[in-house]
Amino acid sequence: MSKEERQSGWQVVLSMESRRIWLGWQGPTLLLAFSVFLSVYIVLLAVDPEINMLSQHKMIDQSIQVTMLVGIVGVLLLGSDSISGERDQRTMESLLLTPVARGQLVVGKLLAVLSLWVGMVPIALPYIALVANGTDVVTASLLLLVIPGTMLVALSAGIAVLVSALSPTNRVSFAAAFFVILLLAAPALLSGSVKELPWVHWFIVSNPVTAVAKYQSSVIHGGAWTEGSELLLSPSIALALITAAGPYFLDKRLSLQGGLRP
Repeated sequence: MSKEERQSGWQVVLSMESRRIWLGWQGPTLLLAFSVFLSVYIVLLAVDPEINMLSQHKMIDQSIQVTMLVGIVGVLLLGSDSISGERDQRTMESLLLTPVARGQLVVGKLLAVLSLWVGMVPIALPYIALVANGTDVVTASLLLLVIPGTMLVALSAGIAVLVSALSPTNRVSFAAAFFVILLLAAPALLSGSVKELPWVHWFIVSNPVTAVAKYQSSVIHGGAWTEGSELLLSPSIALALITAAGPYFLDKRLSLQGGLRP
């Protein structure tokens, strides 16, 4: 295989996977569900008296977190099916026989999964702008959704695709990917006093999911962009490891049955 063919391999996979996602039912259905969910959520923000007792900045923070969460769930659903789904459908063998490096297969699949978030962002931005209307953090809110939000969703997609590549079936892939994300998100449910414990605070800061949430809350509540910017270090490192080292790791280990192969 020529160098040019190897370089374009991921583009071929991206094109094929994108057509499968967007010309089939998966992409349009998930976007429709996302739109309906955000519409209902914004109505609840407007009419629920308990939610209305929150400050507007708290409502903005909560809205961005909910939007990111739905984006994460969406890419987990697609990513978990991306490779283990080929095994379930008995198409994995023909995929592995294509003249494309296996690492590039993973890159193409990953980018196709991320196209869902690219479709979600334009839908979400007007809703976030509406919630933030009348405050001094409208621009900050939109940037937080686009930049740290994309980092977190991309990390989740990378985890899902990596797990899918190693899982023998879709059932195992879905369960493992959601377990990893739930494990990362769990510290956000802890009480404030527990979060202040030194070892818990260290885990929250070093955990990509909770670090992004903490940084986002700081900016929304009036903090400077540079204040607490070290919180973005762990998600940046995790994203680089998953999206760059992941395909390289799988280049020689992606197999027909799944699991780790030397």
